[in-house]
Amino acid sequence: DFCCGGMCIFLSFFKINSILLYGVIVINVFLAILSSFSSPAYKSFIKDAIDEENIAMVNSYSQSVNTIVKISTPLFSIPLYKMLGINGTLFFNGCSFLLSGFIMLFVLPISFSYKEKIEKTNILYNLKEAYDYLDKRKEVFNLIVFASLINFFLSAYSLILPYGNLMFTDIKGNIYGSFLTAEAVGGLLGSLISGRINKKLNVFVMISIAGISGISLGFIPIIYMVKKNIVLLSIGPLIYSIMSSIFNIQFLTFIQTRIVNDYLGRVFGLIYSFALLLVPVGTSVFTIILTPNNMYNLLFIGLGMLILSIVYFIFFKMNKFDSAE
Repeated sequence: DFCCGGMCIFLSFFKINSILLYGVIVINVFLAILSSFSSPAYKSFIKDAIDEENIAMVNSYSQSVNTIVKISTPLFSIPLYKMLGINGTLFFNGCSFLLSGFIMLFVLPISFSYKEKIEKTNILYNLKEAYDYLDKRKEVFNLIVFASLINFFLSAYSLILPYGNLMFTDIKGNIYGSFLTAEAVGGLLGSLISGRINKKLNVFVMISIAGISGISLGFIPIIYMVKKNIVLLSIGPLIYSIMSSIFNIQFLTFIQTRIVNDYLGRVFGLIYSFALLLVPVGTSVFTIILTPNNMYNLLFIGLGMLILSIVYFIFFKMNKFDSAE
């Protein structure tokens, strides 16, 4: 956070537009790299800072706040940009990073007990250690693979979402904006529901939730054929977002509570590596397979997620994994 803040503040002092333009691009690359370090570290740190029985609730609250911020940020950022300009906005953004880093200095672990000293810091070696650790815990490993494959299909959803009006030509409203709004509301509702549950769901429930999210996407073209109404059409992404939010929170809680502290950071690093590899592959594959004006795109994506969920549900049943372990 301090590095991100420093770079944004440094860039805010450049006045030449051409330099500023390239500077913003370069800084964004560095921010993405730093985020790939900070996100797994933050998710790993939660287990040290929060009592285990409260982890699910904290993840739900965090998801709720993130959703609210995503919805409300444009309301503040656009007037801020008009008032301060690009340089002032960058300076303000840098200060927000510095404030975040300063707050983190006051967060103290409540339980800090590592059983082994990590001597090797080679990234590939650490990822191999995480794989070897997960290879002995088949339930957790296979759930991570399942979540990664679900993200593979969701990359297709993100790819074709902006083409909503091409897929559903008889809808006159802004489908992309309506779907994003429905997703934002669904994400907030899902995080609130997960917070009310406040318990760890077993793998079968989580896989079922992922399957329901696929069904909700698959039903969008069917709803369109029955009634060409943008409000009814938005029910699909609303339910999808609710289910996805619950799945993501419970999946995160599942990993945080099943993995010992010694390996938690490395395991999250491996999860992010899976995501970084599969998402661009999924985008490339579905760019070839899907066409922007095909109304059955979402049906194809939803069926893929549903079939994947059914296959893994049966797989977990056949292997008789102990979900309460």
